[in-house]
Amino acid sequence: MENKDKVQLCPDGKYRWAYEVNMYRNPTIFYVIANMFLICYLVSVVLFSVINFCLDEEVLPSILMLTGVFLFLFLITIPAYLVIAAIMGGTYAALFVMDEKGIEHHQMPKKVKKLQLINTIGGWIGAAKGDMGMVGLSLFSSGVQVTKTEFKHVHSVKTVPRRNLIKLTEAWYSWNHIYVDEEDYNWVCQYIKDHCPTAS
Repeated sequence: MENKDKVQLCPDGKYRWAYEVNMYRNPTIFYVIANMFLICYLVSVVLFSVINFCLDEEVLPSILMLTGVFLFLFLITIPAYLVIAAIMGGTYAALFVMDEKGIEHHQMPKKVKKLQLINTIGGWIGAAKGDMGMVGLSLFSSGVQVTKTEFKHVHSVKTVPRRNLIKLTEAWYSWNHIYVDEEDYNWVCQYIKDHCPTAS
């Protein structure tokens, strides 16, 4: 019996699969937030240091003030993240679409679950075969956030198997997190690496 939970090759020549990210057990999203705070903090420190230097004022008090502000904001981010995770039911469903040119990460609204996405993928395949009984749900276009990555622009491919994560980096400010179940993880990793000519 065919496993609908696997990566599926659809009639349009693109691979599609669904993944449900556990927001409590998988800390990737929180790491992204922490990195954003760190970048903002460092930029602010440099900016305030330059301003104080130009005004011939003490730099250390401004840095200490900034450190306190960012530390406070970061600390309140932790319970805020937990509240958001609880509102979303502790998970969010993602749909991935991949071909030879690139990959798309579709982050779905909280009401959409992994099983619905799997049914939708099966629907595309069923419609192409003329089996209207397999046609699942339509695309959830409302509220969908899409992150697109072209393989030719990828500079780095980082694999984190314990989190089922493949991180594609185009620039220090542009990246895409790809999640794959264990069964297809190695295959998807190799496919991406084979189609990223400039990746390290």
